[in-house]
Amino acid sequence: MPLGFYPLGFGPLGAVPPSTPAVPVRATYPRSLWFDGATRDYTIGADGRYLDLHPVDQRVALALLVALGSITLAPALGSTITSVAPGAPTTLAAATAAVRRALRDLLAEPAIVLRSVVVETSAHGRLEAAVTYVNLARAATDPARLQTARAAL
Repeated sequence: MPLGFYPLGFGPLGAVPPSTPAVPVRATYPRSLWFDGATRDYTIGADGRYLDLHPVDQRVALALLVALGSITLAPALGSTITSVAPGAPTTLAAATAAVRRALRDLLAEPAIVLRSVVVETSAHGRLEAAVTYVNLARAATDPARLQTARAAL
């Protein structure tokens, strides 16, 4: 009885003959990751993959949801919207100015057109700014689509 067939496997000294390779799966990666401001993390779908987001929409989300200066390598990224005083008579004007400052690069390119900034009270008594804009990179394929980003004050 040779070494390999019974005690050590099928081939010589237990080596298994090569199997048929699996069919390769083409992986598709998201263009940009969907940043969720409530959890401060990237959103994962039901299939376990990160959700895809248009790069301009991601830039808007990061500009509004990240505090200005909190990322060391990108100190100009972010907004000062959390410093707006709630309940003041100038709350709407201050929130609109903070949004425009945060989105100044996107508005200057122009990558977006700002439609409105609405400041409202959230369920927990905090103020929330809802920013509605048009992503000009997607306007050619979907001109009527408006995006809304929300940031807590």
